Amino acid sequence: MDASKISRRSLLLMYPSVRLYKQQLSRPPSSPPPPSPSPPPPPPSLLLPPPSPPPSPLTSPSPLDSSSLRLID
Repeated sequence: MDASKISRRSLLLMYPSVRLYKQQLSRPPSSPPPPSPSPPPPPPSLLLPPPSPPPSPLTSPSPLDSSSLRLID
């Protein structure tokens, strides 16, 4: 009696309604699960490129470049 009670309780916990339980029984086991909803698209700010490109080393040398030039001289 105890085992049947426990199995009944676990079935009730897994399938709160008999209709869901019958749907699970009638559904073939090899059917794929329902497709999950697609994730929301990223905000447009992520898709846009940065407003201003980084300065190139030729137009504005970094301190490392200037120090290396001095060392070469």
